[in-house]
Amino acid sequence: MKNAFDLYPEKYDKWFDKNDTFYLTELKALKKAIPPTGKGIEREVL
Repeated sequence: MKNAFDLYPEKYDKWFDKNDTFYLTELKALKKAIPPTGKGIEREVL
């Protein structure tokens, strides 16, 4: 099964180019939550 990115790559790229501020804002917030070393917000699955 294909995901939306595979089915509509042009639409995805166009949206991202127009709304890159959302991505950059999220990235900035995540950088504050993830430590530079060790484990961050992901957890190990046993």
